[in-house]
Amino acid sequence: MTRKQRAVNKVLKLKGFTEEQLKAEVGKARDAFNHEQEKLDCLEEEMRVHLDEFSRKQGHSAIGVREIDLFYMYVEHLGKLIAQQKKCVQVRLSEMEEKQKEMHEAHKEQRLMEILHDRIVNDELLETIHADQKEADYQFLVRRAAR
Repeated sequence: MTRKQRAVNKVLKLKGFTEEQLKAEVGKARDAFNHEQEKLDCLEEEMRVHLDEFSRKQGHSAIGVREIDLFYMYVEHLGKLIAQQKKCVQVRLSEMEEKQKEMHEAHKEQRLMEILHDRIVNDELLETIHADQKEADYQFLVRRAAR
């Protein structure tokens, strides 16, 4: 293994390690995003259930002013929580997308290094083949000249 190959191999190992780390970070970011999205889904479901319940109560019987006021305050509170959770989900989504871009860039860099490594190996192989051919040609000419 030549000096170039060793250097490229070291860089390849480093790029591979970096890519693996970024994959793990993307997984963590995806988990965080999914967790926040589940919270948002739960809050939205809770809002829907309470609105359905209120509509059902409203259709069947008269509702007191106090109960309407409490319901309004609760729905307003849920609305604020949902808005806050949507912001949190958006932050997690942008973090996840950023990590995915970093991972994609690391993969491209690693692929470029692999291509470079393959070219170095192929060039050295061609040099070896040419050197062997030169040696064979020389031996042939020496034997022919000796006759």
